[in-house]
Amino acid sequence: MFALIGCKSPQASEPSGQGNVQRLSTIEQDMNQSIAEQIKTMIGKHKSVTNVYAVNTYDSLVVAFELKPLARFRMHKISKQFTEQIKQMYPMFETVVSTDQKIVWELKKIEQKIKDQKPTINDIQLDIKRIIKLSKDNA
Repeated sequence: MFALIGCKSPQASEPSGQGNVQRLSTIEQDMNQSIAEQIKTMIGKHKSVTNVYAVNTYDSLVVAFELKPLARFRMHKISKQFTEQIKQMYPMFETVVSTDQKIVWELKKIEQKIKDQKPTINDIQLDIKRIIKLSKDNA
């Protein structure tokens, strides 16, 4: 016959809210769009730009803008200028700058989705990858 007797400390039975637990997943956190907002402000100050849309992930930044009708003749020059400025400001990002109307529409939808639905980080990253692929196909 065996008898097992043990003592339990009161500290071990009560879970402490101050444990050494570190969150490894960022899925529940919101995707910070502050970089995209800075870019939108910078590009929006240009006199020829009418609308700007931008979305960023942790490693990508996609920007699309619309120009006034007469500025379309200088579209390539303006787009190249913005691309250089953005790459100089944020060299760690894969940057796509576009004036393509299809990219503008897609970014507008994603921005609206971010404001209304609060999508997961994975959803945003998938949308951005799709837009980057779309922009490369059109190039």
